[in-house]
Amino acid sequence: MKRLLKKVAVVSMAVVMSCALCLGIFAGCSGKYDLTVWIFCSANDADTNNTLVQAWAANYYEENKAMFEEMGKEEIKVKFDYDIDSAAYFELLQNKIAADDAEDIIYVSPKYIKAYAAAGTTLDLTPYVDWDGYDVSNIYGGAISSYAYNKAEKTVGMDVKYDAESKKFVESDGTAGDIGIYALPKDYSSFALAYNQNFFTNALKDAYTNKSGSDSLKPSGVYYVDSDGGQGAAADSYITIGRTIRYYPFNFYRFNTYEDALKGNDPVAKLAEMNGGYDVTIMGWPGDTYDTGLKDDPATAYDESIGYVVYSYAEYSAMTYAICYFAQIADRNAKGQHTLMTWLNDDYYGSNNYVYGNDQYEGTLYLTAWLLGNDVSIINDTYTSVDASYDYVLNSAGTAYEKQNNTDVKKSTKFGDDLNVYDSDYGVNSEKYIEAYAAFLAYGSDWNGNSYFAGNPNESESTRGGWGCFSQGRCVFYGLGTWDFQSLNSTSTKYLNLGIMPEPVSEDYAVFSRIKNAAYKSETYGTDEVTTEAYNMYDESTWTIDESKTGFANWSANENARQNEWFARMDTVGYGVNGSLAKEVTGTDDEWKIEAAADLCAWMTIGEDIQVALTYSGAQFSSRADQADDYIAYQTLGDDGAFNAMLTPEGNAANSLTVTAAEVAKANTYLTDTLGITLSGTTLTGNDIWQFAVAAANLFYLEGSGTVEEWINTNFPALKPYLNQYFKGLSKIEGVAMSYKALNMIPLDTASRNLQVRMPAVNGAADSCTYTYSGTWYDTPFGDNKGKALITYNINKAPGAFSILNKDAVSFDLSKLADIKEGGADGKNWSGTYYTPLAFSLTLVESVSSVLLNQSLNAELAATK
Repeated sequence: MKRLLKKVAVVSMAVVMSCALCLGIFAGCSGKYDLTVWIFCSANDADTNNTLVQAWAANYYEENKAMFEEMGKEEIKVKFDYDIDSAAYFELLQNKIAADDAEDIIYVSPKYIKAYAAAGTTLDLTPYVDWDGYDVSNIYGGAISSYAYNKAEKTVGMDVKYDAESKKFVESDGTAGDIGIYALPKDYSSFALAYNQNFFTNALKDAYTNKSGSDSLKPSGVYYVDSDGGQGAAADSYITIGRTIRYYPFNFYRFNTYEDALKGNDPVAKLAEMNGGYDVTIMGWPGDTYDTGLKDDPATAYDESIGYVVYSYAEYSAMTYAICYFAQIADRNAKGQHTLMTWLNDDYYGSNNYVYGNDQYEGTLYLTAWLLGNDVSIINDTYTSVDASYDYVLNSAGTAYEKQNNTDVKKSTKFGDDLNVYDSDYGVNSEKYIEAYAAFLAYGSDWNGNSYFAGNPNESESTRGGWGCFSQGRCVFYGLGTWDFQSLNSTSTKYLNLGIMPEPVSEDYAVFSRIKNAAYKSETYGTDEVTTEAYNMYDESTWTIDESKTGFANWSANENARQNEWFARMDTVGYGVNGSLAKEVTGTDDEWKIEAAADLCAWMTIGEDIQVALTYSGAQFSSRADQADDYIAYQTLGDDGAFNAMLTPEGNAANSLTVTAAEVAKANTYLTDTLGITLSGTTLTGNDIWQFAVAAANLFYLEGSGTVEEWINTNFPALKPYLNQYFKGLSKIEGVAMSYKALNMIPLDTASRNLQVRMPAVNGAADSCTYTYSGTWYDTPFGDNKGKALITYNINKAPGAFSILNKDAVSFDLSKLADIKEGGADGKNWSGTYYTPLAFSLTLVESVSSVLLNQSLNAELAATK
């Protein structure tokens, strides 16, 4: 099909927005629609996306006004709709596609690319997008490649780039092929590890380490380790940075001491006793950064000189346990009130002021990062097998998948000579998978760290975890997707002061640890000996890393080795054009709609201005690598930076904002009462600028009238330069998050923004199940049922209930998981049908592989017929 339209000079955004407002398209349109859009998103994101979609309509009309006037069209009408549930969205979308009733522009998941491309469900956008007008060369490769399909080879996900000469996509090494792009990435989002900085103030760090030497702050079941590995004296503190500590975890929600827990047959304590405790060397505080000694490479968007404290699996688990243990036992006065974590005393909580570690088992989202951090995936590169011993290969006729043994994969003897465990970089039965999965499960079973399975008897599972728990300040860590920033911006920093940190890495990077392995045997990890004296790298008066300390060189060498070994789970969803649209309008006067729909996809995904707007809105991080430098270093680039109008906790680009006394007084009406902060002076810098904007955003939500622009002009005119052009005309907002959008507020400091940029560039990888049509084959056994099958303590069971620690894999029917019985409560005569992580993984290989075959490979064959 020839190109129907030629691009003209882009109309200034001010004119576009003016036209949009005059036409009333932000409020919706009546009558027949030219195009329809249906996506999934939150209510706040719906406002964002609808605003931008309607801005596209005004822009596209102005660019092609002469043609539309000749057609007698006065505007382009676009109907925008959304669903808040992503799972429900794709289920309904499949039904709509089957009924030929889907909208013109839809969200496309990479998992459906092969089927959609083969069946013509969505269009190959290559011939319809004006690639001269949309520079795709700077889109993160992992994002654009997620929607690539080689029609001849019937493969997906190859690394591609756009070749301007041939006007086609080719593989990144230049290899040409019949490659189509069947959607464009709305984002390339990371599922990162966030933490609440409120738990890591200097005062709390002093208390965790018991700098005062107070007997009341000494923990139970925590010991120093002697140089020969023996148990030394009782430790004075919950945490000793850089020294090997032996922990005997217990259920501190039920018992005050480890000894009481043993007497009460507490399973967490019994596990620790069985293993002889767990030896861990915690290497730093969450969020701490240091100078790696590397020069910043100008060819990369992130700053290599910024190093981050990275935990091993056991370090992360021990840190979680220590903080929650301290919160429950040591940080309470005689009346049960918290003495340092004072926000937990608010009436807002009632009696539910317990602190938990993490929602570590939200499906398998967390597990993906732990596996990648151990150099292993659940599935092979062609998404056909989770058994390291074989693959499925499409036959030459393309009619069936044939089983093929992997003769080059060797058996591992780590857990025994007679087990089908393999030395492979993928597979449920690979040594590295089993190791990472065991550590993942130990976070809850050994360390009482997972909120949903923690042993607190006073809260139901439904109120224990989730975003609500984290945003209320009761959860130390949380898996945070970029999509969560909408909710985050509605949360008071009194309860949640957000930071982002690296995911934990393989225990092989431990300085020294000794823990319970996948076979429930004690195992030592790390290359160093027991550390009997703490590393000397902190200035403990300020709790900052002092690089002049004599111990810094050895400490940083260890941490440097971890910087590129951790991984975040990356994901994406794309805008695609329904293939039915082309069938409907080709050869009619409405044929222009095909290219218009493709242009809308490009506008919303790879347009430079829109990527900035979406980043400002908190809906995502820019998919454009060329904007990453500007995002990190917005304070050094001046007016040339794409994010020069951004506000963060570090202030504005100039790190100076002149305000009036009246503005300060009004800001304090919110800050003083709500956050206990009072601003003074009329020249603000750093965090005071941020708090000033926080006050403005909250006050507009609480008492604002008229549009955001009108209210800011009247009440906080100093913030006029930070008004977002897309949202300043809004008057009705769902929450304070929309006010943050309108003021270009991003609640992350430089280190956290740099970490965001590192993820897609170095420390991120696509979800292991990206191209499988359904995730239930994986999520159900390894995600949803982990509590029933493997967590050795479950709050819904009788106190003290335990299970047998089976050594051998046995026949296991997934449908019988719900029938698993608890064993005896005395901790001696254990019985039941629980499994070690080793046995569980091996047991599931056959059944998981079978379900994968039915769900994915059969679906692919059906789609290509």
